[in-house]
Amino acid sequence: MVQHTCTTTALKQSDYRFSRKQVREHTAWGNTQIKVHMDRLVEIEFLLVLKGGRGQQFVYELLYQGEGEQGNLFV
Repeated sequence: MVQHTCTTTALKQSDYRFSRKQVREHTAWGNTQIKVHMDRLVEIEFLLVLKGGRGQQFVYELLYQGEGEQGNLFV
């Protein structure tokens, strides 16, 4: 989703922000699945939470840049 949007809009990945709602619409997953998996990605520092909290929409930045796709270690 992030790669496609950045390519079509000529944005750098670090400038693209997205919400849980956008991920839910893109994946057709349920709200609980989105919360669990996105929280895991935040824990392993693949996602950065920029906003969120009580009564606010969660906004994320994807930090993962494709490192390790060739099987090499990156963490």
